[in-house]
Amino acid sequence: MTDDKLKIAGTPDTGRAYQDKLQQLGRELVGSLHMLIKNVKLYAPDNAIFVKPLEKAEGCINTIIAMEGRFTLQGAGESFYLNSMQVKLDLKSLDTTRYLAQEFERCNVGGFSLDRAINTGEIQNFMYIFSNDNTEPAGESGVSARKLMALKLRKFEKIKEILQNKQEGEATLDQSKLDRKRYALVVYARAVQFMRSYLAGIRGEGPELPASKAIHLIQDLVDISFEQSAHFLGLVTATNNEDYLAFHSVGVTLLSIVFGVEVGLSKEQLRELGQAALFHDIGKAGLDGALLRKTGKLTPYEERLLQRCPVETVKRKLRTGNLARTGIHDIIVAYDNQRAYGRAIKDLSGNISMVEKTADLSVYTKIVALADCYETLTSLQDYGPDIALSLMNTDLKQHFDPGYLKIFGRILKGLARRVVSAEGEKVSIF
Repeated sequence: MTDDKLKIAGTPDTGRAYQDKLQQLGRELVGSLHMLIKNVKLYAPDNAIFVKPLEKAEGCINTIIAMEGRFTLQGAGESFYLNSMQVKLDLKSLDTTRYLAQEFERCNVGGFSLDRAINTGEIQNFMYIFSNDNTEPAGESGVSARKLMALKLRKFEKIKEILQNKQEGEATLDQSKLDRKRYALVVYARAVQFMRSYLAGIRGEGPELPASKAIHLIQDLVDISFEQSAHFLGLVTATNNEDYLAFHSVGVTLLSIVFGVEVGLSKEQLRELGQAALFHDIGKAGLDGALLRKTGKLTPYEERLLQRCPVETVKRKLRTGNLARTGIHDIIVAYDNQRAYGRAIKDLSGNISMVEKTADLSVYTKIVALADCYETLTSLQDYGPDIALSLMNTDLKQHFDPGYLKIFGRILKGLARRVVSAEGEKVSIF
C-alpha cells in the first residue's frame, strides 16, 4: 500500500477535506441560485447579466457529480441538503436561504436531481420556472415553454418525506462500505485532476508532467478494483464538457481495470493495462474540444484529424524514451486502438451472424477497445448502459473479440439495470 493511499484512507483529515469541499460547493451553488432566481424576475434568462453566475452554477454542479457520481439539492424549511448533507451557511446567508426557500415553496419545487453533467442552457430553463413570465405549474420536467432534459424536479410537498426516508435508510448502511466508496471517489477525482494537468501540459497550457507521476494513481485504482470493483462502476459515465478527454481517459482506465480483474489478470498486469488505457488517447490533446465532443457526422477533414491521433499518441510515447515493457504496451495499445478485431459476416436479413477474425490484437488492446467504445457511447453519445451494450453486440460487433464482448456485457449488466423509486426518479442500483 502506497504512502498516498495510507494518507487518504487512514486519516480523518482527508475525509474532512472531502466534506469541506462539498460544503464549499454547496454554499457557492446556493448563492448562485439565489442570484439567478432573484434577478430572473427582472431580466430574461438569456440576458448577458447571467453569464458568469450561470457558469459558476454549472461548474459547481458538474464538480459535485464528478466527486459523488450523482447530484441532488433539496430544500426543507429554510435549510438545503446536498446529497442528503445539510449545507452549512453562516448568519449572513440567512436572508439568501430564506428567499430561496420561499421561492421554491411558491413554485412547488422541493429540489432537483440529475446523474450526468449539466449545461447552462438547462439551468436557464430551470430559472424560467421562477420568472414573472411563467404562469404554468412546474412538473418533473419543468414547464412546457422550457422543458428540462437532464434535470428532474421534485415537488415541495414530498421533500420532507423523501429526506426522512433517505436519512433512515442511510443510518442502516455499513460504515466500512461507506468508507470504501468515499475512498474510491477520492481516488477517481485525483486521477481526473492528474489527467487535466497532464493534458494541459501537452497543449502548452502549463508545465509538462511526466507520465510516471500516474504510477501511484494507477496502483490505487488497481487496489480498489481488485478488492471491490463495484465502487467504480457508477463513475464511468461521469463527464464534463470542458474536460471531456480527461474524464474519458480515466473512465476507460476504470472499465479496463475492472474487466482485467474479472478475467483474472495479476496486479502487475492490471497496472500495465491501466497505464496503457490512461494514455491511449493523448494524441487527441491538441485537437479542438468541440471536435472531441462532436456527436454528429464528421467532415472528411475532421475524420482525417481523428485518424491521425493514434500515430500522434505513439510519437509522444516514443519521445519519452520509455521502451521498457510498460512503454511497449502503451505504444501497441495506442497504435492498434482503432483497428477492428474482425470482419462482419451478415445473414440474409442484414444482421451480423458472426465475426471473422482479421487482426491479431494484444489482450490489452482488446480490453481497451471495449472500454473505450462503451465509455464513449454512454458519456459522449449519452446512451444508457443497456443501449450502449446493445449497439456493441449488433452494429459494432466486428470491432471486438466475441469472447471478451460476452464477458464485458456480463460485468456491465448490473449498471444497465435501473430501479424506479416511489417518486418516479430513475436511480442506479449501484
